[in-house]
Amino acid sequence: PLNGDKKMNLMNKFFTKIVLLAAIMGSSSAQAETLKCKLYISESTKETSALVTPPKSGVSLSAIRYSGVCVFTNGRIAEKQFVIINRIIGDGNTGTFLGYSVYSFKNDDSISVQFTGGWGANGVNGDYKIISGTGAYSNAKGDGNFVRTGGSETTSFLDVTLNLE
Repeated sequence: PLNGDKKMNLMNKFFTKIVLLAAIMGSSSAQAETLKCKLYISESTKETSALVTPPKSGVSLSAIRYSGVCVFTNGRIAEKQFVIINRIIGDGNTGTFLGYSVYSFKNDDSISVQFTGGWGANGVNGDYKIISGTGAYSNAKGDGNFVRTGGSETTSFLDVTLNLE
């Protein structure tokens, strides 16, 4: 039979486990969901830091910082900051890119992504790898994609999908 000390020790262990479980659950990662938005980018936000054209290579490399606004289908709005490295092939009608971006929401939630993609005859498109997040998106992981759907010489409109795991 359990005496008073053994009962108290067992109760303490039990409550310690409940508290630890609650702490773990409270710090869990973002819930699985799919977020979709329309991203608006203006060329006026473009900051080019470098353009390199090695001789006889047939390519140029550029590093650019942009910002934009993403309007999500659930009504939320995020500011997007990103840095992109372009590999411009030949006359510039085709190329590839890679970079990092952060979607920052008003309430300190954010989603950070790594991306790759390209442009050419099929337009501009790419893929995301979700690498982290803050707030409601803490510890976020997942993937996603984007495709340019319109714009002009000075603007770009893109459809974005983020699949949080």
